[in-house]
Amino acid sequence: MSYIHGQFARILAVALFTAVLAVGGCSKDDTNPVVQSPAGDFNGPSAVLGNGTVKAYVKLDDAGNPTAVGVRMSETALNGLPGDPASPSNEIVLAFPSQGSATPFTHVLLHWNPMGHPPDPIYTVPHFDVHFYMISNDERMTISPTDTVKGRKIPAATLVPPGYFNGVDIVPMMGVHWIDAASPELNGAPFTRTMIYGFWDGRQAFLEPMVTKAFIEAKTGSVDDIKQPAAFSKSGYYPTKYSVSWDATAKEYTIAVKEFVKR
Repeated sequence: MSYIHGQFARILAVALFTAVLAVGGCSKDDTNPVVQSPAGDFNGPSAVLGNGTVKAYVKLDDAGNPTAVGVRMSETALNGLPGDPASPSNEIVLAFPSQGSATPFTHVLLHWNPMGHPPDPIYTVPHFDVHFYMISNDERMTISPTDTVKGRKIPAATLVPPGYFNGVDIVPMMGVHWIDAASPELNGAPFTRTMIYGFWDGRQAFLEPMVTKAFIEAKTGSVDDIKQPAAFSKSGYYPTKYSVSWDATAKEYTIAVKEFVKR
């Protein structure tokens, strides 16, 4: 019996030692949890556009800072678009994924212009206005041409990029558009794409790439500089370039602002 008792004691000792090691190992792992990188490519909810879909997206780096923000249109989205300038489906509000909180932008207002808009004949061709808003959608909806106090409030010179001028009146539920005097389409070249700054109540309200349907469909793509003001209405990461591209694998067109820097 003493032999059996001795064997049992040794087995019990080994089991207890193994259990202590296991508990110690778990304790060590618990104090050093694996931290998941915030980096990634994140899509917001899709909306119907033409015969396809469109969605907003955000790309973040390993530090959780934005590297690109844009809209993705499926290839079929450019087919079956409304031909009536008054069609309510010409305007689509796109929500960002939750990761959009890392950017100064709150939402996207995508506006399809089947016949373009003034000034004629420069912008009177079919094109998209992609408004990346820095004010809330609720505030945007209150913008009215009758609110001349906010609409006529001139922004500080530091908020206006070099060479930009107030080119369009108060557009309801959009704001006041400022145009770059050096834009090619204002200097004899045909309009393909351009960058607009928008203001409301003396503050920067949006950035707006305007891109023709023909240029998007050509699939040649482009990357252009965004002129920078000396200051911004709120601090954050802001893009220095905008692009138009075609992804042959995903069968998607992309209009994006990218290469963010902290301001």
